[in-house]
Amino acid sequence: MKILAFDCSGKSLGVAIVDGTKGKILAEFSATAVENLSTKLMPTIAKSCAACSLDIAQIDACALTIGPGSFTAVRIACATAKGFALALDIPLIGVSSLEALTLNAWAICKELPPDSVVITPLIAAGGKSIYGATYSLSAVADSAVPLVRMIKPPELLSLDDLQLIPQRAIFVGDGALLHRQLIADTYGETAIFLDDNAVQAGLLGLYAAKLLEKGITLNPLSFVPLYLRPSYAEKP
Repeated sequence: MKILAFDCSGKSLGVAIVDGTKGKILAEFSATAVENLSTKLMPTIAKSCAACSLDIAQIDACALTIGPGSFTAVRIACATAKGFALALDIPLIGVSSLEALTLNAWAICKELPPDSVVITPLIAAGGKSIYGATYSLSAVADSAVPLVRMIKPPELLSLDDLQLIPQRAIFVGDGALLHRQLIADTYGETAIFLDDNAVQAGLLGLYAAKLLEKGITLNPLSFVPLYLRPSYAEKP
């Protein structure tokens, strides 16, 4: 089961091809701090396929982050994924950008007692707002990636809302970087910060394989991006 996975919802682009059956990342490429990252999506997909000696027609499923994040980039990613799913007649798996970020915490969570910590991904949303949610990860030490359990659904938060997180938390995402001092002042030693704050396409692909096993897929004709607020272009 070869799965193409990609993310361009934030300030980085990630593309990977994984073997969902074997739980292996076959190829992975990323780029950051490049203007118009979404225009690099198709060339990077082609590069990933070439690295695995695969034709795009040999892909068995497609996975992507569906937002929240950059409005234009998320729309382009969704349109690309819909095109692949319909043209190749393959399953489509969508994961929120926030949920995908929690996978970065798996290495830490495997070393901690179950249910001793929550993961709080934060994505900068412009101004003093952030996109945030709270999750926990299943404690299966031999798994390549965990299954994710939502505690608090994705929403648009103000900085004051950061004080509502009830327990020890791992913070991840560019919103966590941006407001690290505020978080540290609020939570002290109970706050854990990650060094890797971008979605990892390889982990996204492996996680998508788990969702696909459970039959959790999107309808390519009807699904829409996950937007938590109107774009600036839509505001009066």
